[in-house]
Amino acid sequence: MSHVRVPPDGSLGDESSGSPESPFIWTRPYVLPRLLGTYIPEKLIGLEQQLKTVKLHILGTARHGISSTLLIRGLRGSGKTQLIGLAIAQATRELNSDLDNNTLPHIIQADAISVDPLQLCSRICSVLDEGFDPKKRAARHLLLEKAMELLVNGGPIVLIIENIDNYLASGSFLYKLFDLCHSETRTICAIYTTRVYKFVSSLPMRVQSRFTYELVDTMQNLSLAPIPTGHNLKELAHKASISFLRQFILDRLTLAIPDSHPLSAGSPEPTLKKVVDKQSLLSIESSKLFDVIAWNDALEEILRSPEIEDTLSWIVSLIRDCYLYLQLTSAIYLSFMRCPKKPSVDAFNHAAVLYIQSSHPDQQAQALEGLSNEACYLLGAIIDYCRCQNSPMFTLSNVISAFSSGKGAHLSTQMYQLMQASIFELIDGKIVVKRQSSWRLVVPMPKILEFSKRLPESIRILF
Repeated sequence: MSHVRVPPDGSLGDESSGSPESPFIWTRPYVLPRLLGTYIPEKLIGLEQQLKTVKLHILGTARHGISSTLLIRGLRGSGKTQLIGLAIAQATRELNSDLDNNTLPHIIQADAISVDPLQLCSRICSVLDEGFDPKKRAARHLLLEKAMELLVNGGPIVLIIENIDNYLASGSFLYKLFDLCHSETRTICAIYTTRVYKFVSSLPMRVQSRFTYELVDTMQNLSLAPIPTGHNLKELAHKASISFLRQFILDRLTLAIPDSHPLSAGSPEPTLKKVVDKQSLLSIESSKLFDVIAWNDALEEILRSPEIEDTLSWIVSLIRDCYLYLQLTSAIYLSFMRCPKKPSVDAFNHAAVLYIQSSHPDQQAQALEGLSNEACYLLGAIIDYCRCQNSPMFTLSNVISAFSSGKGAHLSTQMYQLMQASIFELIDGKIVVKRQSSWRLVVPMPKILEFSKRLPESIRILF
């Protein structure tokens, strides 16, 4: 079996390039660092049914002229934007391959956080009317009427407005927009996203009466079952994380190599593979097929190992080790509690990013570019918790208890669910992972090395 010496900075090289103080010998080349250090952005774990729903609505508008309205609801980072992007990409591929030569729908996309209703109307006119000149100023009511007229008569349209709750103050605009659903001539697939769970009930009754929609909840599959009396919350969360981790590893299997392929001779085909068509297989360079086989076989051997449960449990413990992060969070929070004007949660999170960036984190880890979604939720929950307690002091156990009970923190239960399901985006004070990015270290290499030294030989040999 091959051995590879990996220095603490995570780079692959000869022994001379590593630190003499803390070398660690991997029995496999870089399996564990690569497994924990990559993210597959095109894979939506747990949102397959929601993806199918959104795609079918888009195809229904393009192929059959069926109009519909979707409201995609979920917390920040739960996959709303990614869900829409994947649905559009898959629907476009299917439409391009249709023999009926269906017309591709116009796609109009805007974020209500950065685009006000008037700017949205201007964007609609620019997309649907080639003769529209955005530089020419038009009266507000004329621009609104023109945009609504184009939406009704503009052919198949996919209208996407993210964070539509930012338009709650624009009741007349929402009324006109939602009223389009009752027009017989329009062909629109309207897709709205919101983080506000009470968005519909927050609408004026007059606007609610015109809003007919189908709900897609990205938090649906993250719900925690009620915790039975006498059960340990941490133990249940740990078991749920192990299940999520197992699925995560299964989704990391790359490509299936058919037996008929000459490079698969002498290498039994693993059973858990993503199936690909022959055309996709031919597009892969021959030199990379050996790497594909080796990577799949390595993961398969790990998953088939009798020590798999202990291994998964160990990795979950490693990723959940965030005491350094909490210490840093505590220091940041206390520094802001001393301010005469206590900042909002958003202002606090933004300032925390700048604070950590200026503190020169470990150069062996990835550069810190922004707080992860889970970190933002935890920071917000800590602020809410401390305000409820009227004290700047907090402990992790108390905050987690507030999460699980739903008391003392805004949307705390959903926050906790998202943190639990997205364990690969938790940070330990050194690392932050952006959901949209790929090939980022989730766990810093020094911590992987530190934990690896404590592994039993039966588990260490797997990696």
